[in-house]
Amino acid sequence: MKQMIRLPILLLAIIIVGAFGHELRAQMALGDKMYKIQQYFVAIEYYKKAIKNKGEKGKATFQVAQCYRLMNDYRQADSWYARAEKAGFKEPELYAQHAFVLRALDRFDEASEQYALHLEAVPDDARVKWDRETCVMASGWKKTPTKHEVKNMRVFNTRESDYFLTLIRKNG
Repeated sequence: MKQMIRLPILLLAIIIVGAFGHELRAQMALGDKMYKIQQYFVAIEYYKKAIKNKGEKGKATFQVAQCYRLMNDYRQADSWYARAEKAGFKEPELYAQHAFVLRALDRFDEASEQYALHLEAVPDDARVKWDRETCVMASGWKKTPTKHEVKNMRVFNTRESDYFLTLIRKNG
């Protein structure tokens, strides 16, 4: 009699777990769709839900980092790239993109280490070789600065990603 009760409960549990797994895979697919149309903020929400799926955890975490990088939020991207590495995501592109973010945060020695990890997997990547050399040079320049003083012109440099000045006419 007890076995008759256990069987339906076991089947119900399998159905619920399967549906939940399908839901998590759907979250990853929706995140990918939003990523492709450059809706990174929305994609992040889907990817964060997909992280609960053990099979997609590393990839989803990497995609969250990619979204933050593409939104120029380098501090968040750095944190998420580190999480992706801890989650077992070992694609060479992880190291190159994490290095890019570290370089943008003026952490040249760490960036150089990430570039080296990328070069272990892809030794002929000329772009990464160049970027690594750039980090080594920048690190040296940072240790021995020149006497030049660079001032931030807050009138032109806003918190947004302004790339150049634009003249606007009053009549449109």
